[in-house]
Amino acid sequence: MPRFHQSRPLWRAPKAPFSRIIFLLVLGSTVDSHPRCYHTQVNSLLVANCQAQRHKEVPETDSSLQVLLLNFNFLSNISDSSFSQMPSLRMLSLGKQLGGSLYVGERAFQNVPSVRILDLGGNKNLTLHPAAFRGLTQLEVLLLDFNGFDEEVLERGYFQDLVSLKRLDLSGNRIHRLRPDPTFQGLRKLSVLQLKLNQIGEICGEDLQHLRGHHLALLDLSSNRLLNPNACTNPFFSIVLGTLDVSSNSWNAMEAQKFITRLNGTRIHNLKMQHSAALGSGFGFRNLKGISPSTFLGLRGSGVYSFDMSNGFLRELGPSVFSGLPDLNILLLRSNQITEIKDGAFSGLSQLRILDLSHNLLGELYTEALRPLRSSPLQHLILKSNHLGIVQHNALVGLNSLQTLDLQDNALVRVPAGKLPSLLRLMLGQNRIGDAWGLERLSSNLTHLDFSSNRLSDLGSLWGQLGKNPTLRFLNLSGNQLAKCFRAERGPRQLRELDISHNDLGNIWKTENCVDIFQHLENLRVLNLSSNGLRALPEGLFQGLVSLQTLNLSDNLLPIIPEEAFLSLKSLRSLSLHGNPIVTLSHSTFQPLVQLQSLDLSELSLLCDCGLSDFQSLMQDKDSRLSGAVANLLCIQTSPDFLHLSLSWFLQSKRLQVCVWLLKTGETCKRRFLAQDLLKRTMDRLKVPRTRELEFGGVLGAALLIVLMPTTVFYLLLTCRTEQASLLNIPYPLPTLRSLWDPRDFALVLVWVGLQAFLYMLPMGKLTEGTPLRDKTRLQYRINGCHAMVVTALVVGAGLAAGLRLSYIHDHFLQLAFSASLVAFGLSALLYLKALLAPEAALAPGGNSGNPIYDFFMGHELNPRIYTFDLKFFCELRPGLLGWALINMAMLVKETELRGSPSLAMILVNGFQLLYVVDALWHEEAVLTTMDIVHDGFGFMLAFGDLTWVPFLYTLQSYFLVTHPQKLSLPMAGGITLLNGLGYSIFRGANSQKNAFRRNPADPKVAGLRTIPTATGRRLLVSGWWGFVRHPNYLGDLIMAFAWSLPCGLTHILPYFYVLYFTMLLIHREARDEHQCLRKYGLAWQEYCRRVPYRIFPYLY
Repeated sequence: MPRFHQSRPLWRAPKAPFSRIIFLLVLGSTVDSHPRCYHTQVNSLLVANCQAQRHKEVPETDSSLQVLLLNFNFLSNISDSSFSQMPSLRMLSLGKQLGGSLYVGERAFQNVPSVRILDLGGNKNLTLHPAAFRGLTQLEVLLLDFNGFDEEVLERGYFQDLVSLKRLDLSGNRIHRLRPDPTFQGLRKLSVLQLKLNQIGEICGEDLQHLRGHHLALLDLSSNRLLNPNACTNPFFSIVLGTLDVSSNSWNAMEAQKFITRLNGTRIHNLKMQHSAALGSGFGFRNLKGISPSTFLGLRGSGVYSFDMSNGFLRELGPSVFSGLPDLNILLLRSNQITEIKDGAFSGLSQLRILDLSHNLLGELYTEALRPLRSSPLQHLILKSNHLGIVQHNALVGLNSLQTLDLQDNALVRVPAGKLPSLLRLMLGQNRIGDAWGLERLSSNLTHLDFSSNRLSDLGSLWGQLGKNPTLRFLNLSGNQLAKCFRAERGPRQLRELDISHNDLGNIWKTENCVDIFQHLENLRVLNLSSNGLRALPEGLFQGLVSLQTLNLSDNLLPIIPEEAFLSLKSLRSLSLHGNPIVTLSHSTFQPLVQLQSLDLSELSLLCDCGLSDFQSLMQDKDSRLSGAVANLLCIQTSPDFLHLSLSWFLQSKRLQVCVWLLKTGETCKRRFLAQDLLKRTMDRLKVPRTRELEFGGVLGAALLIVLMPTTVFYLLLTCRTEQASLLNIPYPLPTLRSLWDPRDFALVLVWVGLQAFLYMLPMGKLTEGTPLRDKTRLQYRINGCHAMVVTALVVGAGLAAGLRLSYIHDHFLQLAFSASLVAFGLSALLYLKALLAPEAALAPGGNSGNPIYDFFMGHELNPRIYTFDLKFFCELRPGLLGWALINMAMLVKETELRGSPSLAMILVNGFQLLYVVDALWHEEAVLTTMDIVHDGFGFMLAFGDLTWVPFLYTLQSYFLVTHPQKLSLPMAGGITLLNGLGYSIFRGANSQKNAFRRNPADPKVAGLRTIPTATGRRLLVSGWWGFVRHPNYLGDLIMAFAWSLPCGLTHILPYFYVLYFTMLLIHREARDEHQCLRKYGLAWQEYCRRVPYRIFPYLY
């Protein structure tokens, strides 16, 4: 029961909202043993930041303050004398006090009468005097969210003096009844009332009588428990609602119809019904009714302008379902599960201008789906992220007002047929379209066209097809397969922006074909040619681009830039050459660029030689527009050691002075010097430097791990077989080597590895390129892990049908682990011998120490291959990962043989870990950017880990459950499943976000995320999952690891070995990542660490 002080309710609340914690971090508060305040000026406002300083009383501050922040302190009492006179104070924040309770007394804020914003949200134990807010006649915003208030906060007159109040936030409380008291009649300026995340049930006839006559810009009733008794009348009578949000209420179709019927003509501009989980049955189910023509009839007289039913489970749209919304202009149905739009579904929407059907399950678009909208002024149709493979002929006819058609991220193989005379913007990115045929028939007035990430290949014919759209201004052709062009036809001459990045134009222009493709583009202002494999710039390529202002040539293979390359670019303001293997640059190359303001020369391969001598004058010219770009450049010294030097330092060094002297005193001497230097550079440029920083304790640590890793495997497996399964008891008797060796098991391991190697070599799946190597080349990899998994499952199934016992794996587990260890040792030895014969450029940066033991352990060669068979990539995901899933299944079969059926614990372990394996193989391409592939060599550490450690230790839980069965209740199983789901969501969400950003930072899924620019030209994500902790994928991994072990009970530590080992592994890997990132990104990484202070575990580590 709540306590009262003269009718004062006590309200409780959970932790402060996350946004406040972010606010704390942004302002840079620090916890100090001596409470203090930090004064600053923000946007001409004088701010005192006293957050998280252990204040027990309101501190003395400047009387002229305008903002006072006191969140996260230990205040327990706010009285009329707590604040000194502060007549200028406009914002006061007292959220989330940590002392256990907070009492706000009578006239507590009388000395700050000018406060406009007051935040008391998130307090755990709050007591309010009835006259606590007396005197705050200028208060406009009052935040009382997450304080555990019940309905009395609305019924006892607490707000009667707040005559200027515009926004009242009571979200996240415990309000069951919504009956504002008569004092609300005096709050004539109240326009925003937020009540989401409460427990409000019925709202009936007279409940809101004291809000009548109000115009509420927002009434938020989302995430409540709204009921609709038959006897209730319209509670919103005489209230005008700008936005009514009733999202996340547990209504089925009947309950929704009851509520809407009760509205009875109430004026509502915007209606939100998002996340209505019971409104529609969803894909594959028919247990719940969807919306019908009668559902929204009650809104016919409400004048609804915008209706949002996103994020629900609508499966189909039947005839006339929105006929009760004749005034609708905006209809948002994104992120449902709509598979079918029936004839007449949009009948009656004669005013509709925007229709959003994105992120649904539409596979085809038929003529009848949009036919009713031909008479409407529809301007924007959004169908992105469905499964559309075909658009029926004439389905896009008659929409004469349509200006935007978004069909991104579908499965279209051709441009949809139709005729849309007003169409200006067409988005067809991320489809499977091979040419632009039919585009001019669809619309001849296009200004924006997105053709990115399709299957376009012939630039010449494409250019001619696009030339039939004379009004085209913005064109995106990035991420296609443009690799041929026999003749460039006349293209779109009015282009302003052209993105043709991530194609293969280098293959076209090396044969001098279509080098005139940019001619007649006099209006082009932005041109993106990055990541096209360009090895040279054809003569006259940019001729005629007199208006070009931005040119991006980054991430190509240009070794030099001809001095005449930019002669015609008189208007160029921004130029990026980032990431090219340019070895020398001349100042004269940039002299024609008289308007150049931004030059990106990061991550080049400049050699510290005489060719850079004319940059000396540029560095000394402080007023030069290019001096800033050059000041932070590095050049590569190739002798006596391979080092990166500051270009500014080299330009002042004696070596350059000698080189310049040679240039002045004799051409012969100069040529001899340069010839010798060039020969030396050519021999040494690609040489991998010695590994200076040894990991795992150096040579001694590597030697110990070579012994310790196999010992750990067999100790744990032997312990798991004992009755006590105690790590503290040596598992006597220990097996002899003869008992571990079985030729049949050794042959079985070889057959398994051979089968996976055979499947890896089959020409199924796509070929993809890895990250650039030291010589800027890229290796190709066959991505067919999922295919191999399916074929393996079929082979195993055939074997079982033929009578093979899968439980054989359990019965010979030690022998199989011993055989796998022998294969790993043998493979490691062969890999090291092969590495000794490999060229120096092929060695691994982390395994080139010169010590045989360390290099044997870490891997001496980076990418050992036999012809095109990549040994490291093969072992990384195939025999060990698929073996993991197979062994788990064998343990389940063995348990079934012993006990008649598999236990719930065994089923959970199998299911969780199978999901992990399938996810890894489904996203197989992502492993190409990991440290294992990019940095580490292939030696004993990875070979033993892939072939023995993963399949035989990651299955420890299922092996344990065979001999130590555990009973698991359904609630416990449900909780563990939810925990694993949480971990997987974090793991997959973080990785998908990272991979999407790496592939295409402009991808709509990540385009809105905040980033930090780096000196390398790349950007670091600082929001989304990567703004939560610095390694969110590791956090998800560890949560899943814990969920895998929980089905084994809490009586033994042995099944939790994987969690403990994986924690140490990821902390070690995180330290490696941090060190590499600090070296690579420098100050940008330090800024990232400042903004995201936690490494893996939020608020802990």
